[in-house]
Amino acid sequence: MWARQLVWAATRGPYQTVHRPSARLAHGSATGQAPEPEPEPELQSKPELEPWWKAGLRFSCTECGQCCTGAPGVVYFEPAEGAEMAAALDLSLTEFYSAHARLVRGKYSLKETIVEGHGHDCEFLDRTSAPGRALCRVHSARPQQCISWPFWPRVLASKEVWEEEAADCPGIENGLKGIGELHSARTIAEQARLDQIAADNTAPR
Repeated sequence: MWARQLVWAATRGPYQTVHRPSARLAHGSATGQAPEPEPEPELQSKPELEPWWKAGLRFSCTECGQCCTGAPGVVYFEPAEGAEMAAALDLSLTEFYSAHARLVRGKYSLKETIVEGHGHDCEFLDRTSAPGRALCRVHSARPQQCISWPFWPRVLASKEVWEEEAADCPGIENGLKGIGELHSARTIAEQARLDQIAADNTAPR
């Protein structure tokens, strides 16, 4: 799955808390008298389930551009992110939205360009400046959806899903081989949280 989403969908985060239901016992008494009620067990929450990536994950971007191309997709962004990208390009907001944004189901997304041999590139994907590399022309101001990749809640849902993503992402594939930057569980959880917030804020209603 690319960092450009085919469809934004709210996704449960990697953690969930499990509660045990209370249980009241009501046994009869040998004397025929009502037994003393047993104390109701105190409701307790189990500790948050540990994610499968609790030891961290290795990932380093290889600048392959795979996360920014493919089938038609969307890169939704918030108004503040639009302003940051406009400033990075030295454009007014009006100029930025006119040239680089499109409405998709009532929300603004970056435009795409069809590139032969690749597919629908994010229009800020630069394949010419550095041969053999695919760079982002607004990398310093890119939306949270892009920043969080590949640490999206859905991609972190299981080790199997993570390994499936390796087929399209060399950075993940390298990480499975022990190559690349080691990201701590805390960093991964924070990126997943920020990605979920961005998804909630920009998802079409």
